[in-house]
This record gives sequence, structure tokens and C-alpha cells, in this order.
Amino acid sequence: LANLAGRIVAPKDVQLDDVVVRVVGTKLYTTPYGDGTFSFYNLREGQFEVEIDVATLPEGYVLASPARVSVAASSTQPAAPIGFEIKLKPQAAKPVREMLKQEIHVNTPGGTARH
Repeated sequence: LANLAGRIVAPKDVQLDDVVVRVVGTKLYTTPYGDGTFSFYNLREGQFEVEIDVATLPEGYVLASPARVSVAASSTQPAAPIGFEIKLKPQAAKPVREMLKQEIHVNTPGGTARH
């Protein structure tokens, strides 16, 4: 049987406890330890896809790496470490609004308009 291991890299003090990582096409999933590391044990040998569930990312953060990684599991050779990266969600630039210059027309009692 084979094992897969990886790590979620995130800014300091980001809580990763509720982030779900799953092996695609199986019922296997896990959450990382506080340092972002996670593992899957007792897998059959073969090719797997491991994905991070973006719906479980902490609020205000986005994935900075692909959400899905393909990896080979082997009982004789350790698999390449799986890596995901989370970053702070970029703040949308607030559009600057220009006030339109409008001419104001006022009718005076004499019937002439002023600008």
C-alpha cells in the first residue's frame, strides 16, 4: 500500500483546520494539521488526483495554486509531495467616480436664463 502527503502553504496565522483536501474519485478526504501538512495512508498503487475544496478556504483567502494535482502513489517509491498555496484575496480597486459637470439653468423673473 502507498501513502500520499502534502502541505498547504498559507500566510502566517491563517486557520487551515477546516480546509478539506480529497482524493478525487474516492470517499477519502482529510483536513490539514495546524502547520498545513496532510496525509493519505493505505492507498492502492496508481495515479491519483488530489484536490483542495475551494469552498472550504478561510474567508478572505483564495487559492494561488491549481486546485487539483495529479500524483503517482507507489509502495516502493515515495510520491512527490503535494502542494497547495493560499493567499489573501486581492481587494477590488474601488472605481473612482467623476462628478459630471452639469450646467444649471435658472429662469429669472425677467425671462432670461443664466448659466
